Amino acid sequence: SVENRFRFAREIIQAVRPVVPEDRLITFRISNWGVADPEVSLYETKDEYQQIIRMLSREPIDAISVSTYDFAQKVFGTKENMAQITREVTGLPLMICGRIYDRASADQALEDADIILSAKAILLNPNWVADLEAGKPMEAYTSEEANIAYTEKPLP
Repeated sequence: SVENRFRFAREIIQAVRPVVPEDRLITFRISNWGVADPEVSLYETKDEYQQIIRMLSREPIDAISVSTYDFAQKVFGTKENMAQITREVTGLPLMICGRIYDRASADQALEDADIILSAKAILLNPNWVADLEAGKPMEAYTSEEANIAYTEKPLP
């Protein structure tokens, strides 16, 4: 059941909140896709996903972070993206990631979310912030290209 799937998340939140200072944010990251196969949804329907979001919204968290492979991708057979279907059922601040790599994609993502997150673009371009501020054209990296930014052993 959806309630059973949510139980672990609730237990983590309930354990963490009392020990995190009130002036620190607790965000919860959620994704619709499996790590091993991005074509596999972790939720059967839009309604099932939104049930989880409603439950999360009742917990003592400060924001929801929605992890996607592409923030603009339409999901669950709708004309909506993950941020839009999340926003329909929560008033919590919303963070979004997934192919946010330049000023245009950041601005587009902010139409549906409050905060944007970017990883590959920043890992592979140490001048990303300056390039973004300067309005330079930037490219989206694939997951395979981003693999060079990771190591198999911890750094000293």
